[in-house]
Amino acid sequence: MISEKQVSKKNTEDENMETAGIIILVGNPNVGKTTIFRKLCKKNVHIENPKDSFVELSSGKLNLNGRCYKVIDIPGINSLFANSEEEIIVRELILSEDNYIILQVVDAKNLRRDLILSCELIELGKPMLLVLNMMDEALQKGIVIDEKAIRDMLGIEVVMTIGNEGEGINELRKSLITPRVSENQTSYPEYIENGIIQIQNLPHKNGCLNRAFALQLLIKNSGIFEYLGKTFFGDKELIQANQIIEKVNKTDNNNLELEIMRQRVLRAIEIESNSTRILPVKKRTFCEKFSNYACHPVYG
Repeated sequence: MISEKQVSKKNTEDENMETAGIIILVGNPNVGKTTIFRKLCKKNVHIENPKDSFVELSSGKLNLNGRCYKVIDIPGINSLFANSEEEIIVRELILSEDNYIILQVVDAKNLRRDLILSCELIELGKPMLLVLNMMDEALQKGIVIDEKAIRDMLGIEVVMTIGNEGEGINELRKSLITPRVSENQTSYPEYIENGIIQIQNLPHKNGCLNRAFALQLLIKNSGIFEYLGKTFFGDKELIQANQIIEKVNKTDNNNLELEIMRQRVLRAIEIESNSTRILPVKKRTFCEKFSNYACHPVYG
């Protein structure tokens, strides 16, 4: 049996280890993300508030194959680039970090909705892993999911879990050791793809401009434009970027953001339809429902 002293010593060792990178837990609201976070990090958890914000970020340490990672559990979001306080903080976190892994937690019952966010996250060009959580609830509704089909279509590892019971957590830990960068990104109409390439090919100061940020420039996201102006582009390049942006938006009559979302939704529908099937669920009789109620530990 491991003593409390040994556990305390191990936790201290984890705290003192050099951080190999960051794992950012992302997901739509109410997908069981925090449950997965606590199963991964156990007691090594801290709460922090970003400056001038009431939004709470939970962070913890995770030892993977002898390397220590900082895990950050962010609030539930529907998009990286919306303007709620939570989404702005998440965006600033991603902008401020470079060496990170995206761990997206998905509600298996609401696969299509959550896959729309997956399509957006993949465009960041970072190592990523998808967790199909609440598999027990999905099965109760007759939803059968082929995780291999999702893996092949998204180009990233996919792990099934039942977070509140700890099922699949060991497999998740193993998969986090070697996450993949997806090459299976959403395809857009030719004029949008050309705009992305032209923006990415502009001379810039450092790093590389990923597909997600190039798209945000094209749809005239003022916050991203201001950030990139300071970080990536000089004055001359910003003028060229503006010319590209205006040309692309003129082609689409300024409906570019709607077209991008439409393509992501179509992609999510395609993945869902090729990876799930619905089985008939037997409805419980009145007697079965009454029996369950009568045997309930509280109400029975």
